[in-house]
Amino acid sequence: MAQVERFLGTPGAPAVLAVHQRLDCDTSGVVLFGVDPRANAGLARAFAGRLAEKTYLAITAAPSESPARRFRVSAPLGGAGPGRQGVRAFAKETQPAQTDVVVREVLKGALLVEARPLTGRRHQVRAHLAHAGLPVLGDPIYGGPGPRVPRMMLHAWRLALPHPITGEPLVIESPLPADLAGVLAALRARG
Repeated sequence: MAQVERFLGTPGAPAVLAVHQRLDCDTSGVVLFGVDPRANAGLARAFAGRLAEKTYLAITAAPSESPARRFRVSAPLGGAGPGRQGVRAFAKETQPAQTDVVVREVLKGALLVEARPLTGRRHQVRAHLAHAGLPVLGDPIYGGPGPRVPRMMLHAWRLALPHPITGEPLVIESPLPADLAGVLAALRARG
């Protein structure tokens, strides 16, 4: 964080950073920092009011049966355990969570999926995909069997929200990184 503050600040006036979009370790893609107090307030309102639409791309293990092309995972996340409903994730209390999933491409032994979390819970996309039988390749916590990959195959591809000051639509996209694109190309080449 200190390095980002130095990078975004000006000499003698360090940036005042607020992190609005963070990612799990090994997840690539869009990270959103605000440096202007007016923008930080607007960004905080957009995320609190669920006006920010996050879209992730993931390469997942393929289930034994073909999944629906579009579906919603509605499974609480958190302290699931004996006598409690939900998907075990990093939270003390179980919280409601929903993720919309679109299967973009069926590959040999894997799928390319798009996931849009409708709620903002820690590990939500990873836990929901695993719960749906589509664990993200390379995920050390929720993953399952599949081709060996260099890291977790999850990418925060797109963030759409109102501009924090003007209110105009703002879309931020991050292209697939080379390692994820390479795994995707290798899977496509396998047929």
